[in-house]
Formats: sequence, structure tokens, C-alpha cells
Amino acid sequence: MVLVAGTLFFNQSNTDNACMVWKENHYEEILCDETNPQMKAIPYNENISQLQKITRPDTLNFDNAIGNVWYNKSDGKVEFFTNYGLHPENGKTLKPVSKYILNKYAMKND
Repeated sequence: MVLVAGTLFFNQSNTDNACMVWKENHYEEILCDETNPQMKAIPYNENISQLQKITRPDTLNFDNAIGNVWYNKSDGKVEFFTNYGLHPENGKTLKPVSKYILNKYAMKND
């Protein structure tokens, strides 16, 4: 019983002190104590911790992207992500990808 309570307390304490920072194409968990102003750390959030930028949008198609991929268009640049939420760098809301967006920006026939 003491072991279970200790484990629960330890896990809760770690979660309370956990932050996340965006590293190129994914979030990395860090201790909030280890942050500095340049890191732009946010409190740990399980809902967005697995968000990743899709670095090979040319691999997207209607079957694997519709309902599973979100995007942001900012300054003429389109980026694709594996989950909904806010863009980790500009804070804009990610939108669900459409067939039009896939055709125009992802499935390029160069």
C-alpha cells in the first residue's frame, strides 16, 4: 500500500514539474526547472505531447490523410501535423486537411 501511494505521489510530482518544448518537428518533455526564456516551454499536456510535424508531405494521400492530418498555412508556407491543436511556433489553430489542400500542397507531381 505504501509503495503504491509513493508511486502515485512520485508520478504526480513528475507531471506537476513537467514542461514541453518544441524541437524542430516534435515536442520533448523536460523539467520546468530546466527551462530558460529562449526555450518557450509550456506545461506538459498529454493531449498534444505526441504532436509531430510531417516532414514528408509528399507521402500523404487521400486514404492516409483525410481525418488524420491537420495543417497550417502561414506566410505562404503550408505545414502538416499529426494531430489537431495549435501550431507550436505561431500559435495558430491547426485545420483539418482537405482534398483541395492535399492536391495543392502535399501531393505534388514535380
